[in-house]
Amino acid sequence: MLPFVNLSADAENEYFSDGITEEIRHLLAQDRVLRGAARSSSFAYKGKSTDPRTSAEQLQVRTLLQGSVRRAGNRVRITAQLVNAADGYQLWSNRFDQELTDIFAVQDEIASAIATTLRAALHESSGVSASAEMPDESPVAGQRTRKPVNPDAYDEFLKGRYPHSRDWPRATCGSAFSSCYHLRKRSPTRGGICVTHSRSIPDALRWRGKARCALGDMASGLEDLDQAAALAPAHPWHLAELSIALSANGRIEDVRRIRDDLVERSERVWIPPSAIALAQRALGEYDAALRWLERAFQTRDFLCAVFPLEAMFVIPLPGQDRSIRDDPRWTDLVRRVGLMQAPA
Repeated sequence: MLPFVNLSADAENEYFSDGITEEIRHLLAQDRVLRGAARSSSFAYKGKSTDPRTSAEQLQVRTLLQGSVRRAGNRVRITAQLVNAADGYQLWSNRFDQELTDIFAVQDEIASAIATTLRAALHESSGVSASAEMPDESPVAGQRTRKPVNPDAYDEFLKGRYPHSRDWPRATCGSAFSSCYHLRKRSPTRGGICVTHSRSIPDALRWRGKARCALGDMASGLEDLDQAAALAPAHPWHLAELSIALSANGRIEDVRRIRDDLVERSERVWIPPSAIALAQRALGEYDAALRWLERAFQTRDFLCAVFPLEAMFVIPLPGQDRSIRDDPRWTDLVRRVGLMQAPA
């Protein structure tokens, strides 16, 4: 899946087009029969004009999903095309015109419609019966309840999250801080509610906490990550990020508790091996971390696509004199996953 092109008159809407891309990518990832190129690999084509057959060959895929997003005021138009890499012809295309009265509902409706149609088209193109491999409707469609939002506040949330995918330069981290500040100014925080969507305050705190850690403010980063975990049930990856901040602040016993909890839970339920790897890295146990990353690769943990670009893996920690990225096993794993490593 290639990044959707922002065709809006305002170039600043890039965060919105990337957000749509991420929503569709997430929904398609729920179908374990389909395989897609890693985010970092496909986003390498962002802003480039490349022949679809060339892109598909380099990404080692048979089909390409590409599209565009045009936003004007409270209206959005999204087009999407599924292209057969062998001959360059379209397998499917559609256009969606929506009002942005409820941005969450708009994103879910568009992403679910595209994902559902793509599942059928991709299964058909591969000669597999769609009904035999998947339900008639996207398994995610209709399951994510969205409440009305403050569009301005949600815009600030997306802007604050957007710099995370841009290798953490200080300028964009500064803009993330600014957006988080405006987000909290625009939206109530009492009761853990932000833009009337119960997950947004924890998410905003989490992303700001990661940005602060990446900039070296580990104390404030820990405060944000800890508060985010207290406001809502934390994803294992969030707990792993928290373990990095705890380690940076000398709270090693707390890190061990997080690591042990994740390992114990992984024996009963699915816990992303990449999250356990990050917690092991927080303890400076690189051998164990790399073993869990290898397991992430073998089990096709989709978060495996994150680790070469994840700042939390390379943030300097007390007592760790070398970087995990210096280990040849890390380099080999990055190569096998097919990712381009972020600059140090």
